[in-house]
Amino acid sequence: MPKLLIFAPCEKVIISGEEIGDGSSSLITILQSINVEVSEETDKTTLSGPMTWYIFSLWQMQTDDAEKAYEQHFEYVAPSGKLLFNLKTEFSTTKPYQRVVSKIIGMPLFEHGEYKLTLRLGEVGKPDSLKDIAVYPINIAHVVKLQQNQPQ
Repeated sequence: MPKLLIFAPCEKVIISGEEIGDGSSSLITILQSINVEVSEETDKTTLSGPMTWYIFSLWQMQTDDAEKAYEQHFEYVAPSGKLLFNLKTEFSTTKPYQRVVSKIIGMPLFEHGEYKLTLRLGEVGKPDSLKDIAVYPINIAHVVKLQQNQPQ
């Protein structure tokens, strides 16, 4: 099974050009916590942020991976346990390294607490082989904005 080298959510991923560069990856602003300013009147049940973000993983193939195909899942779960999304990507082991980048539009913010981003991997066509590889916590804090008294 491939060896996980990097797994992180971030605001941006830059891949150097294959023609000029070496195809290396740069992760910009790795996410770990987000503070959301809300008022007491804010409807938190549908709260989401208008941000584009990415989930990045980098795998190193092992000698026993030759000619195998894998499926990777990114699962994002709210503090209540509600599954927000499950993104599946398949890849083969034709190169020594495999990079998977998923673009996410919008950040669910409706629950205060620790969201869990789980990375799962298994062989294509073998559902029993799917295993949790890593879990990355993202803390969302609702910060209540105090209302200022208006001068009369």
